[in-house]
Formats: sequence, structure tokens, C-alpha cells
Amino acid sequence: MAESKKPQKSKKQSSGKSFVLMLLVCSILLVGVFLISAYFSKGSEDFAQSVEEGENIENSTPSKNLSGFPISFSNGIKTVYSGDDSIFVLSKNMLTVLKESGYQQYSEAFSFSESTLKNEGNYALVFDRQGSSYILLNNKKTFLKSKSHDEGDIITADVDKNGNHLIASRIKNATSALTYYDRSGKILFQWLCANEHIVSCDISSDKKSIVCAALGSSNGNIYTKVYYFNIKNSEKNKEYTFKNSACIDCFFAGRKKLVCNFDNGRSAINLAKKEGEPVTVSFSSSVLLRSNDSGFTAVITKLDSSFDKNLLTVYNSSNTVVYSCEVPNDVIDIQSKTRKAYLLTKKEVLLVADGKSDVLMSVGGADGLCAFKGNIYYYSNSALYCK
Repeated sequence: MAESKKPQKSKKQSSGKSFVLMLLVCSILLVGVFLISAYFSKGSEDFAQSVEEGENIENSTPSKNLSGFPISFSNGIKTVYSGDDSIFVLSKNMLTVLKESGYQQYSEAFSFSESTLKNEGNYALVFDRQGSSYILLNNKKTFLKSKSHDEGDIITADVDKNGNHLIASRIKNATSALTYYDRSGKILFQWLCANEHIVSCDISSDKKSIVCAALGSSNGNIYTKVYYFNIKNSEKNKEYTFKNSACIDCFFAGRKKLVCNFDNGRSAINLAKKEGEPVTVSFSSSVLLRSNDSGFTAVITKLDSSFDKNLLTVYNSSNTVVYSCEVPNDVIDIQSKTRKAYLLTKKEVLLVADGKSDVLMSVGGADGLCAFKGNIYYYSNSALYCK
């Protein structure tokens, strides 16, 4: 600003000033080129490192479109789940977090005998089903790496949008145990299950309640017990027994409702009612595939009257049938999106809404699918695709 107040300077001085300004601009451009080169050099180093760790991420740059797919995973793909802002790809010994474009946000390596993934929001929990170790991360960082669950081998687990997590495990002093941790690994609650094996668990959206379903046997007959715990007030705890039913999963459908999927039916429990039996519906045959989302469940069962068709039924959180329809009998995977259901068959991806089925795309050789932000991702053992 001081120079602008000196108009008395000669033209020669002004020319000199212009020359200096040009040198400054050139210097800035050279620095920019250097930084860009360094950035891509670092990207090459990261790519090389990912290959060494077993993950060959072919598409490692942001893409406004989806032309970067397919993405190869030399270590294989076990499953793919979507979160709020990311896609979680579980391989044999690595979890890779991707944006919808395929750009890699984060990854974490591990060494588990049988890795299993649970995710919610932007958080993911990977645990060893044949051991007692697990990792907790989101799409930006790892919070707990190879943490040892000291109670015993992990049976199943769950994580919420805040990083709080549940671990159900085998234990010496009881049949199984349920341990509730915060994001840092601090124990918030623990309960020992004396007679049953916990097979499913979930955390409420307000973090104040947890639920688990446990299998037991009496006089040769199987049964399921569902245990609801209010962390702050144990007087509100509840217990439900379902005879001759084996629970597949249980979850909160809002803060006041529980839903349980069994091998032979589905039950909805209204926690707001002090008394009252759960609303239960029976399936016509055993469950082939099912998927849950926001209190809705899409279930595929056998259709006895047809050789080439199965039955898809969508239930809401009150256990009312939203619709049902026939679907092909070669469905490989299913994903529920509230009232809609995406189906992967041997040849195509179908969208079912209100009982009507539409073909979205032709595919071949895919093992699973994931619907995320309006895109359909499907994967084989070694690659992730998107159309």
C-alpha cells in the first residue's frame, strides 16, 4: 500500500516493479508445479505401499463420475457395506474405506483368522470371530487397533454412529457375556448370560439402551430369549422368551421398538407398553435371505407353488406386511432400503418397490451388491464395480 502512494516515481522504476512482479509470479508457478509433482509422487508411494500390504486399489484419485471402476482388490473381497458418507470394503486382512466415486479415504490392515464387519454411520468395527481381537475406525482414523477383548472369544458385535460398541463373547464364568464400550474402549456396562449363547446385539440411537438375543435349549427344544437393558435405569430392563424359534438378528427400530428376525418368523416389540405380547408373524418357510433398514425388513422365503420363483415380503417396524411379490429363485444377495429392495441375481440387478420389479442393469458373476447414494455397487471375489 505504501508504494501506491508514490506516483512521483519514474517510468523506469515502474518497469522495474513490473519485472519484479513477473519474477514473483513465475516463482509461485514453479512452486505450484513442485507441490503438484510432490503430491502425485506421494500418491504413487501410497499406491505402492497399498500393493505391498495386499490391496491393489486401481482407482486412487477422486472422480466426479464413476469411470474409475472397476476397482481391483488383490486380497479379495469378503463383503461391502455402505455408511453415511463412505463405502466399507472388507478383505481378508484389510478394511478399505471409499467415497462414492471410488476415491480411497482410509484403510487399516489387520491379521485375523476370520474377519467380520459391523458398521453404522461412518464407524466400522472389524472383529475376529475365531479370536478376541478387534479394531474400531471411521472413514478418517483408527481409534482402537488390535484391541484385545479380555473376556474371551468374540461371538458377535455391534457399533453405533458415535463409535460406542457391543461385544458378545464366550466366557469362563457364564455361557456368554455382553460388554458395552465407549469409543475409547472404556467399559460402560457388562452383563453375564448364565444359560444362553448370545447371537445378536444392537445399540439404541440415543446410546442409553442395548438389546441382545440369545439361544438356549430346554428338554431338547430350542428357544430364544431377548434381553433389553436400560443403561441408566435397570428397573426398565425387560426380557422376552420365544419358544421353538432361533433368532437370526435383533435390532432397534427407533428408540421404543425392537424387531427380531427368526428362522421361522418375525416379532415386533413395543417397549413403550408396560405389558403386552410381541406382535409375531410366521414365515411360510425358512428364511433364504433377509435385509434390514430403518425398521423395515425384506425377507425372501421359498414359494412352494413354483419351481422357478421365491417369495419376497417387506415388513415395517410394526410387523405389518407392506407388500409381497414373487421374485426369481436365483437371488444371490438382497439389500433393503426402507420400503424398497435391491436384488442381485445371477444375471441382473432388480429394484422391487410396492410389489413391482424392474431390471436396473445386467451383471454376471457378481457375489454381492450395495446400494449407496443412488449408485449400485456390485462385487465379485476380487473387484468392485459400479454402474
